[in-house]
Amino acid sequence: MKYSKTAILLIILSSFILFAFGFLEFDKISDILLPKIEGGGYQVVEVNGTFKMGFFFSIVLALAPYLIHLTWVLSPITAVNKKLISILIVFTCMTLAIIVRREMIILYFAQFTKMPPSIINMPIDKVKYHYYLFAGLCIGCVISYFIFRKNNYKPHVSS
Repeated sequence: MKYSKTAILLIILSSFILFAFGFLEFDKISDILLPKIEGGGYQVVEVNGTFKMGFFFSIVLALAPYLIHLTWVLSPITAVNKKLISILIVFTCMTLAIIVRREMIILYFAQFTKMPPSIINMPIDKVKYHYYLFAGLCIGCVISYFIFRKNNYKPHVSS
């Protein structure tokens, strides 16, 4: 299949923009994503732990246009409204994956609320939002593929 230069350019440009946004704004994004827990906090264990987490988070964001386009090619999805719906499905799955991880962190801290009052710190490296974000991206692409694929299978009916 031949791709137009504008499509390839748009994919590369959107990936670059998403990577730059995710990397430059990761501190603000992580403040939103990490739940605020009374008596709990996050601690950086590795010297460059926050940098690595931001970098991997940005890589996953940059992969999104490539994987969404791959889904469109494999399905194949050509209608604009179906493409927009598939993007919505993928980003909804990514958001749900982040929400699930956030709830897991809240449950992690909840087990310590039954103990005597103390400050509990969770290593920031163990948060691993990028894994959940990537899983949401992959799940969203698979769901989009199965919803919009063209079914070429025709059952054989004997008369």
